[in-house]
Amino acid sequence: MGLDILTERGQQTLADLEAGVQLFLAKNPKFNYVATPPGKPAAVDAVLTKKGEVFAVVETKCRYSMSLLQLRGRFNNEWLVTMSKLTTAADVARNMCVPLYGFLYLVDDDVLCTQRIAEADGTFCVPLRCDVTTTQATCNGGSASRANAYIDMSKCTVFENGSRPRRN
Repeated sequence: MGLDILTERGQQTLADLEAGVQLFLAKNPKFNYVATPPGKPAAVDAVLTKKGEVFAVVETKCRYSMSLLQLRGRFNNEWLVTMSKLTTAADVARNMCVPLYGFLYLVDDDVLCTQRIAEADGTFCVPLRCDVTTTQATCNGGSASRANAYIDMSKCTVFENGSRPRRN
């Protein structure tokens, strides 16, 4: 069975993620975003580097048909990420002695929300809750019942095309 990112829809998601990353890099030119190989089942999505050193581990996600207003209202400022993915990423960050950040790209709004999720010692530093729910399995659809983290995004940094980043 192939990886979902290798499908046509997966490739679109990859292109959309790149657009979100570019919003961050435009405002933070001293950083580099180094993605893990998209065709491989890596434990994390990327690392941020600065001055030739790893600065942070990054979990990235695209959300379609969700505006910033909907994230704030309908979704109660919570970003859903599979709990096992989050704990694995926090563990990788801990082993690298760097924090874990989340990059949530809201495609329809062309908005990137960034949130520090875990400290360099692996402890979560943002409110989150875990609940077993049924959600879309992958970018290609399907459904899966699993433990999901709901990360508080009420204090995330928002990057919008053509504007300065703002704290919410």
